[in-house]
Amino acid sequence: SVRIVAFSLYVLNREDAEKVQALLCVGLAKLVLAGMISDERVLKSLVIAYLSPDTAENQALRQCLAYFLPVYYSSSISVPIFEQLAEATRGLDDDQEMVSQIIGMFVDWTDPQKAM
Repeated sequence: SVRIVAFSLYVLNREDAEKVQALLCVGLAKLVLAGMISDERVLKSLVIAYLSPDTAENQALRQCLAYFLPVYYSSSISVPIFEQLAEATRGLDDDQEMVSQIIGMFVDWTDPQKAM
């Protein structure tokens, strides 16, 4: 399973075809929610795919992750991923706006009143 995860992440990070990206996100999200994958790299890649400007037009991917991320984070929180995302945005021109959006999403995703 480690090799399958590594291959899936490799393809997700390099694939340009929107359908393939979306399919990989759906599959990985389902495996994470089912508890079959607990690799922190998968979660990091899914969050990055959701926030990336490169996937802004990929509605299938965005729809999948817009459902998955709040469901996942309502049951657990990953501070290291937030720290890594904040670090990754430091070099961007619109740094403060991006960090504010990320913080807002994490606050929303971890709101106990929205727990499913």
